[in-house]
Amino acid sequence: MKMVFDKKINKSFSKFLIFAFFWCCFFIVSMQTRKIGGDDTNFTNQILDVGGVNWVLARYNNWSGRFFSDSMTAFFLPKSQILWAISNSFFATLLLYSINKLAFQKYSNLFFSMASLGYISLGILVDSSFWITGSFNYLWPISLGLFSLILVSNSYRNKKTRYPAIYIACAILASFGVEQLTACLVCFSILANLKVAFSERAFRPSLFLYSFFTAMSSAIVILSPGSKNRVLEDSARWYPDFIHMSLLDKITSGVTWQFDYWITYMSGTIVLLVFIIFIVQIKKQNVSKFEKLSSKILFALLAIAASLSISVIPVNLTEFVNFNDASLASFFPYFFWSMFFIVVYSLAIHLSPDTIESAFLVAAIFLSAALMYFSPTIYASGPRSLAVPFVLHTILIGKIASNHIEIILNYRYLLYIFPLINIGYFLYWASQGIQAHSFVFN
Repeated sequence: MKMVFDKKINKSFSKFLIFAFFWCCFFIVSMQTRKIGGDDTNFTNQILDVGGVNWVLARYNNWSGRFFSDSMTAFFLPKSQILWAISNSFFATLLLYSINKLAFQKYSNLFFSMASLGYISLGILVDSSFWITGSFNYLWPISLGLFSLILVSNSYRNKKTRYPAIYIACAILASFGVEQLTACLVCFSILANLKVAFSERAFRPSLFLYSFFTAMSSAIVILSPGSKNRVLEDSARWYPDFIHMSLLDKITSGVTWQFDYWITYMSGTIVLLVFIIFIVQIKKQNVSKFEKLSSKILFALLAIAASLSISVIPVNLTEFVNFNDASLASFFPYFFWSMFFIVVYSLAIHLSPDTIESAFLVAAIFLSAALMYFSPTIYASGPRSLAVPFVLHTILIGKIASNHIEIILNYRYLLYIFPLINIGYFLYWASQGIQAHSFVFN
């Protein structure tokens, strides 16, 4: 009995050390961050001039309803950077913890979760985590939101959650952050409620309250007095034609944007997903006819992409022309990548432990990015607008890995190569001082 207890203590301590190491690394890098001209300095001066409470209320009435993000900005931005670095590292560690829990349903395979995060585009990483103002709007609410989803995930699986009020409180705070995340929290919780009601003929008060409060918070953000002003001012500054565009024009322009950004900034995590799919398909026993056919199609698409990259055929698979200006030939990249994504994510759903849950997760990955179609900052926001899709994509990869972990772990050292190179280059760049929006590579 004592040996079993000692083993549990050793495992818990080793996990604590991993989280502590991750926190320390993030803290050291956070301390390299520099305030930049623009939001960091302008907001600091405004807060010092009118006071934090007045500044947050003014933001709500004249700009946006992101109470949590603006409150964190008002509290931390005028203070010593070390306070922000400590908190920023905490939220990054909470993100790792939450992704690991949501993907594996237990605190195991932390190195795999860390490696999966290492496939992030450095453009997304810098602007969502190491831009001080950006972290209040992206990393911090995203971390709280994913942590709160542990309650939803447990309810979906008919598992009891201790202290549900903590998760509901985190969900409320996260809902007053980036709208892409808020939409996911509301939709996931509603779907979980429907599943519990119709499949189990049950009612879970904590899950219902989660849905209610996130929906109310979302409504407060959307209906805030400053939201209309924000759209008008952002349109005038970043996208003058936006307010005059029809719904169809916004969608077609948005689709072009999403294809372009997806290939540019999501390529690392997509490569990881494809690699894992191939590993599982090669080593898995009892491969279904669907998996065999889909794998053949995927291999054929990759062969076509490789052939086009070395041939003299004038087709660029990474050049996306606006639909209004597109010729028939210029639609080929859209067709190719559409086929590619359909096959890849169909296989991903099929290889997951819960196909219905993963199907909704895939939908959330794409639709959370599609919300940007209706924002005048669709181009001005840059890669940080894919922060929510990236973390959801990482959870999807973790779910597939959890279902085939024995196969995946045999190839874990291959999976660690790219993250080590990617983060190694980032650390070299960061050692010279981090300045948001200045990262020139993807």
